[in-house]
Amino acid sequence: MLVEQISDPAFLGKDDLYNKIVEELNLPQEEILIIDDRVVRGIRYANQHRHPSIWVQRGKFAHELPNDQTGQPTYTVKSLLEIMKII
Repeated sequence: MLVEQISDPAFLGKDDLYNKIVEELNLPQEEILIIDDRVVRGIRYANQHRHPSIWVQRGKFAHELPNDQTGQPTYTVKSLLEIMKII
């Protein structure tokens, strides 16, 4: 079961996590919205796999700005409440 794999400490890497979730959802890439507070992780993944993305620019990693390697997020928000306006 997917939930058990996510909570398993042996489950390595965020990309592995994203890949498993995307596989389980079995939806078109453009219908899977990646939301993350790190551009070097979630936003990069979303751009590499052609998913729309929301960068939650707040907290510990708010200073990590998008660059050529990560690509730009589809949306940027400063508050989790802003996500509701997008979805």
